[in-house]
Amino acid sequence: MTLRYSLLVSDLDGTLLTSKNQLTFRTKQMVEQYLRKGGKFTIATGRSLMESHGYIEELGLQLPVILYNGAMIYFPQEDQVQIVNTLERKNVETLFQDIQDMNAGVEFLLFSSSQIYSYSISEEKLVKLMQLGIHPTPVESSDQIEEEIVKMQLIGSASNVQRLHAFVKHHPLRESCDFVQSHEHYYEVIPKGVSKGNALKKVMEVLQIPATHTAAIGDQCNDISMLEMVGLPATLVNAHPLVKEIAVHHVPNNDEEGVAYLIEKVLLRERK
Repeated sequence: MTLRYSLLVSDLDGTLLTSKNQLTFRTKQMVEQYLRKGGKFTIATGRSLMESHGYIEELGLQLPVILYNGAMIYFPQEDQVQIVNTLERKNVETLFQDIQDMNAGVEFLLFSSSQIYSYSISEEKLVKLMQLGIHPTPVESSDQIEEEIVKMQLIGSASNVQRLHAFVKHHPLRESCDFVQSHEHYYEVIPKGVSKGNALKKVMEVLQIPATHTAAIGDQCNDISMLEMVGLPATLVNAHPLVKEIAVHHVPNNDEEGVAYLIEKVLLRERK
């Protein structure tokens, strides 16, 4: 008998990681057990490679990893990246200006394939990033960035992020950019058509694993496209309400090792 769902793809923040950005011993143990039983495992995150690399190594991931909400795929075995799409520079500048004009009270991070840049960011946020090993390069304009921009991240209070959501809902750049909430305090701007779901489709093609044999778990709206793609969509009790509507399995929250629960109680019991 083989596993019914031979591939599991997990979101990182709010899902696989605890609220302290840690991988628990039990979570790693259950991932290892899933692999020993014939399963395959990888992650899909809004993070950059720089922010994710430590977890990739800690988990010993060999499969393609989805980064930047699907704008990039990283291949650990070859240590190579594939950029799916990038943001147009003029759109980045327009959004900078429009969001500043509305006085949204948010901070900006810009991501290239290899670097993180900060714009109008507070010392408090900078200290938190540095504690995570992230040292963004400050800029005053995207013109100072020579590399292609993969993602823009807007950081603010929950109420300010909701203001952003209402603001971009009718913004003309919706025709060329996608806007997704990835956290209560984070709003992402990514190239049009980029999503975890579309990137997962590419990964499944590479691995030759059909969607019907794939499980995925996430907690935020940027995970919805991925959950809609698979045979077994799962979420956590701490998930966004819209994500809960899609999932067929609801597991304990990330601080109660929901991914480990999914593997032990669901995936390892589902057999073909």
